Amino acid sequence: MRLDFCTSLALNGTPKLAALLSSLEKHVCNTYYIWVLCEGDDTLDAVKKLPFVNIRAVLLDDFDKLYVDLLSVKPQRDAFEYNCTLRPVWMLHVLNLESNIEFLTYVDNDLFFFNNPAPIYDEFNDSSVLLTLHRISKLAELTGVDVNVVGKYNAGWLAVKNDDEARRVLTWWRERCIEWCYRIPTAGKFGEQKYLDEFQTVSKRVGTVQHLGVNVAPWNMNDLNVCSRPSGEVMVENASLIFFHFHALKIPGESAFKVDKELGEKIYQLTNPNYIITKEIMESIYKPYLKVLNEYLFVGSHNGVKISKSFWILNIPHYFKKSKRLLITFKSRIIYYLIFISTAFRELYSRR
Repeated sequence: MRLDFCTSLALNGTPKLAALLSSLEKHVCNTYYIWVLCEGDDTLDAVKKLPFVNIRAVLLDDFDKLYVDLLSVKPQRDAFEYNCTLRPVWMLHVLNLESNIEFLTYVDNDLFFFNNPAPIYDEFNDSSVLLTLHRISKLAELTGVDVNVVGKYNAGWLAVKNDDEARRVLTWWRERCIEWCYRIPTAGKFGEQKYLDEFQTVSKRVGTVQHLGVNVAPWNMNDLNVCSRPSGEVMVENASLIFFHFHALKIPGESAFKVDKELGEKIYQLTNPNYIITKEIMESIYKPYLKVLNEYLFVGSHNGVKISKSFWILNIPHYFKKSKRLLITFKSRIIYYLIFISTAFRELYSRR
């Protein structure tokens, strides 16, 4: 079985891409390639210098000029929104470039694999498209994550077979994203992601991944029992962790829209201080990832950059920002412990 992955990338995301590639190199036993859409010549050059042979890099300027309708909406959308808009266009483009593709998977560059992803593709069966549920935790819900806004499914990972039905779904998605794709939720829409909720009305051959070790992320990790075996394998409930989605983990040079929470050596921050990382998750998931990410931190524009606090001080005074971050984290921890205590009481009562 051949596996193909695709993603899109700005220069500041190159270290995360390198970490993702190192995890694929370690765990994918199949023949695989990753198609990278690079924003600018500097990004293309940085990607080409990475020590991985399975990269197929394409320059964004060359790509979007091929599609008049895509290029026509570019001035109306910021960089984030345009990146969301082009996702289905890019996937269809890759399928048209290479006829030997069996499965094409879109991956955000902040994913990291802890195991071979082959079991995911065993779940395709008769499906042509495979999605992953957000599985939003109680803590995330109580701190403001609304599934009715962000959607049931996460757009950071989705896979398709190279067949006509998958192309039909991607074409429908492409048309919707060209029509509307913005970061501000409006009338039941949210970027490219909320459209995934409608995929099953477009085709009956859209499936949902059931494996609990797939797309574990800050928005669902607090409802899951995560532990490490003596062998070092990370378990999520009774399933092996296949990949984790390091959403909201900011590295130096990346922009952020929310208050930061310091993590590790103060060169990484979580832009959502509502996320509560337990000791087990920190030791078994975050620290191994940060160790690999550290090896590539200075790839591209980070080369020679001295890490300083200026990276995480935004446009508000530091003391106010830090106080706000502490208050948000404190509130989230109170909610987290209340959920934990209420769950423990329910289990104790049920045993009686």
